[in-house]
Amino acid sequence: MLPPLTRLLLGLLPLVPAPLLADMSFDEMMHEKEVEERSLTEQEFAAVQRRLEAEREEERRRLAQQEHEARLRQEAERQRLAARPLGERLVEARCSSCHPLEQVVAARHSRPGWHLTMARMHYWHGAELTWAEHGVIVDHLTQTQPATTRQSMIEYAVLAALLTAPLALWLRQQRQRNRK
Repeated sequence: MLPPLTRLLLGLLPLVPAPLLADMSFDEMMHEKEVEERSLTEQEFAAVQRRLEAEREEERRRLAQQEHEARLRQEAERQRLAARPLGERLVEARCSSCHPLEQVVAARHSRPGWHLTMARMHYWHGAELTWAEHGVIVDHLTQTQPATTRQSMIEYAVLAALLTAPLALWLRQQRQRNRK
C-alpha cells in the first residue's frame, strides 16, 4: 500500500503536461500532434465531406418536402374556402371587417330585419356594399340565421309602422288643410 502523499502525486500525474514527462520539447510534441491530425484529416476528409454533403442533401429534401406539403395544405384550404356559398364568403368578407364573426352568427332577424340591418350598416356606418352583395348577404343570413316567431312579429310591426308613418303624416296634413 502506497502512502497517501504518493497516491496523491500519482493521481495528479495525468494533469502534468506531456513534454515535462517526455524527452521531447513542447514544440516537437505539437509538431508531431499536427502531423497526426493532418494525416487523420487527410484520411477522413473525403468521408467527412461526403457525410456532410449527404446530410445537407437530406436537409434540402426534408425542407422541400415540408414546403410541398405546406403548399398542398394551402391549396386545399383555398379550395375548401372557395367551395363555400357566396353568401357565407360575403358575410365573412364584409361583416367581419367591423364585427367578430361570432357576433354576426349570434344575430337573428327576419328578412325585413336583415334588410334594415344591412341598410343601417351601409348608410349609418359606411359599410361598403353593392346592392347585389346586399341581396346575397340578406338571403344567406335569412336562411342560416332566421328570427324566432316573436322576433319576426316585432320586426314586421316595426316595418309596418315605418311604412305607414309617412302616410299617417300626409293624412294629418290633409285634414289640417281641409279645416282651414
